Amino acid sequence: MTKLFLAFILTLQTMTTHAQSDISQYLKTHHYSFTLDKGFDQRAIDTLKQKLGNYKLVLLGEGGSHFLKFYEPLRFVWVKFLSEHFGLTNFFMEFGHSSDILCNESLQTGDTSFLPKATFTAIKTFWNRLYLYNATQPKGKQVKSFGIDFERTHSYCKALKLLLPSTEPPEKIKETVDLIKNSNDTLNDCDYIVSLNSKVKKAINNNSAEFQKYFSNKFSVVKQIVFNNGSCKDTQKNRNKNMAENFLSFDAKENDKIYYGQLGMAHTILKNKNTASYLNENSKFKNKVCIVNTYCYNCSTPEEQVSNWQVHKIESDILKYFLPYCNSDFTLFDLSYNIELTKKYGAYGQFLIIAKNQN
Repeated sequence: MTKLFLAFILTLQTMTTHAQSDISQYLKTHHYSFTLDKGFDQRAIDTLKQKLGNYKLVLLGEGGSHFLKFYEPLRFVWVKFLSEHFGLTNFFMEFGHSSDILCNESLQTGDTSFLPKATFTAIKTFWNRLYLYNATQPKGKQVKSFGIDFERTHSYCKALKLLLPSTEPPEKIKETVDLIKNSNDTLNDCDYIVSLNSKVKKAINNNSAEFQKYFSNKFSVVKQIVFNNGSCKDTQKNRNKNMAENFLSFDAKENDKIYYGQLGMAHTILKNKNTASYLNENSKFKNKVCIVNTYCYNCSTPEEQVSNWQVHKIESDILKYFLPYCNSDFTLFDLSYNIELTKKYGAYGQFLIIAKNQN
């Protein structure tokens, strides 16, 4: 009996060693270093062109912290790549429609003062780079953004003011228009925005025809902001279904062949119930959502503690098997093969980026 037990233990150890060796060998030939300045090299480009052809959405999950500055230039790497090779013209972010109004105005004019967080250097740099890139593209191929989340406090008033016509409003809605004109667009105060939005929403419901006439073709945009299905009070709430619905609503109008999106990794782990899985289960996007999650190693930001909690169940494997192949600050791992060897990791997303030493 003792000999049989020892033989069993030895067999298990041998199988484990082989499995470890197999995953290491796989990762050795399926990883791609890249830089934020130059983007992907030709080997990575060839792989991505082959792998992404059947997808309608490439969704990057921001691990570690939203405050890590490298996510701005990383967004540009993906947007530029997908634009050049797949004809991408629309990408979304984890903000509301008022934010994309301001960002797209900046893309049109090159004026970064329109940006919701214009004082953040990394944000200004991304939109400026995209503005310069768009300048090289024909009009129909220029890239723009859209929001699928709740309206941000730093965008709401600023965007509504931008949408106001220069003409005097009808008397019935003048009080509400003046309320928007005189609103404080520098406050980062959720209660203030909720109260203001409640008044504007009520006024539109009571005088819809007058508002429609006054705002003309911008009325639908105003309604999209004011009647957003989320709120700045929802920061810690489950917003996944709302974001999925907002994306599908945008797609119903645009019907693009491919989109790019960037959300916190809590919304992108494919095996969980979240925005990514809601979209991947939708009839039009079923199995056409490609997830690129991000693991941060030795990263830090003064705003909060960096954490990769979304992938804690495979974190020890990431450190043991993936990290040794990370010879640069950014490494892309291809986990898209539907084989037993990668199934455990591919359940989280088809690709994984490991970012090292970022802040």
